[in-house]
Amino acid sequence: MSKQRVRMRRRDEGIDRAIERLVHRSCLLLDQERFDDYLALCALDFCYQLKTYSSEIRREMTWLSLTREQLTDLFAGLSEHVRISDALHRQAAVDDLETIDDEARVIASVTVHQTDAHGQTQLFAVGRYHDRLRIDGDRPLLCERIVHLQTRIFDNESGGLSLTTLNLTRGIRP
Repeated sequence: MSKQRVRMRRRDEGIDRAIERLVHRSCLLLDQERFDDYLALCALDFCYQLKTYSSEIRREMTWLSLTREQLTDLFAGLSEHVRISDALHRQAAVDDLETIDDEARVIASVTVHQTDAHGQTQLFAVGRYHDRLRIDGDRPLLCERIVHLQTRIFDNESGGLSLTTLNLTRGIRP
């Protein structure tokens, strides 16, 4: 095997690890509400969408579709919302990762657990991240994250969460 091919394989393995770390880190940063650090993982042209499939109407629904600038505004306004105090814990497992030139596509299974003030934990949501990333040197940046949720009903003490306000950062009540 040529030296160039060995270097290329090492670079690919290094980029793959960096991409997996980015996916995991994005979950941790949202859990810790470190929104500026989360946005630092995103390219300037980043788009975020939250989608699900409704068997009742037999079509995909888009609950949220934001640019990076709109997401920044959403994060900035969270302090003005009435919010549940439960802690959310996201876990992502990378299922598929494909790198072509300076772009990567990732599919990751995501679970979100919710722990209340009494220490009781329950499953909150299940879905998948469909990420598109740009590789800038050795640094991957999120260009697009589409969250495909399987969960469509969210219980809380008020009997449910408005689906249009769910953004997987925290449960927000309008």
